[in-house]
Amino acid sequence: MISYSGQRSDKSAEVMNVIRSREWGLLLMDEVHVVPAKMFRRVIGSVKAHCRLGLTATLVREDDLISDLNFLIGPKLYEANWMDLTTQGYLANVQCVEVWCPMTGPFMREYLMADNGRLKQLLYVMNPAKLRATEFLVRFHEERGDKIIVFSDLVYSLKLYAAMLKRPMIY
Repeated sequence: MISYSGQRSDKSAEVMNVIRSREWGLLLMDEVHVVPAKMFRRVIGSVKAHCRLGLTATLVREDDLISDLNFLIGPKLYEANWMDLTTQGYLANVQCVEVWCPMTGPFMREYLMADNGRLKQLLYVMNPAKLRATEFLVRFHEERGDKIIVFSDLVYSLKLYAAMLKRPMIY
């Protein structure tokens, strides 16, 4: 996986030079809908490959950059209907429910006063109401025998959830 474009350690810089200097047979990109973003454009522009293959379950972006995939990767080659895949047993049956977790007063106050985006993210991710709701939902689904994954793109919150729920984590 390649992502950071700032100053690297000597070892990381050496690895990146090897990656850039080699011509790869296949560049496989999961969640390809993010490729039009500035950082990902830089990454795919620096890696030479004979073939580029992108995968996604959601070929959607909020901006107008989704059409850029045609020249960054190439045209869409295959599309499957998720309901058909579920019926055929390739995907699990799912039920989606939106759970609203209003911020507690102190968190909301700090959130509204924060001028730093990272602090705002930390406040909404670590919202105590969200933590309690997550704990309840994990325990509820464990009692039913369901398989559970709790995902967070913020490592700090992942560590807290793992400690709070006494569960292993991977990051």
